[in-house]
Amino acid sequence: MVYLTYHDADIDEEAVTFYDDGRWLNDKCIDLYLEYLEHTIVPQERFKADIFFLRASMTFFLSNIDKSNISIYSPPELKSASIIFLVVNNNSDVSRAGGGTHWSLLVYVRELKLFFQYDSYKSMNELKAKYVAETIFGLDKVDIIETNAPQQMNDHECGVFVLSFAESIFKKNKHQFDTQNDKKK
Repeated sequence: MVYLTYHDADIDEEAVTFYDDGRWLNDKCIDLYLEYLEHTIVPQERFKADIFFLRASMTFFLSNIDKSNISIYSPPELKSASIIFLVVNNNSDVSRAGGGTHWSLLVYVRELKLFFQYDSYKSMNELKAKYVAETIFGLDKVDIIETNAPQQMNDHECGVFVLSFAESIFKKNKHQFDTQNDKKK
């Protein structure tokens, strides 16, 4: 049963339990908040062309399908957006739904051709983030800049940190996005 639908995101009965204290957020919870960010913080069309939030579920899907099919299933924004936010999960077992133990945020800045990793638990997802970047973007070798991100103090808040990082990065750089878009006019 679906409890909440917000644009393209649905929260079902199982996902509701992930909002309980001491639980980690699953991909549906994360995708709901990214949907919210996209429709409230990045509502203007001029930002939508430059900023793209690749959903956690889509990041996982694209990084685990046959590489020859990635271009078929990839959203067009992966080739055109200036800044792309990707939510990375360390699950390596595609047969296990709900697998993995950690979320992190990977941000690609096209103009700089750089990937930035925001990981709330040291560099736990460093190798997975590198794999995701290389696979989804079809690159042979990727260097990822590990940021000095705030660190979680427990084993279950990584999803909350990822969402906080995404919102904070956009808000912090909003002036830069405004300036870039004004130049395009």
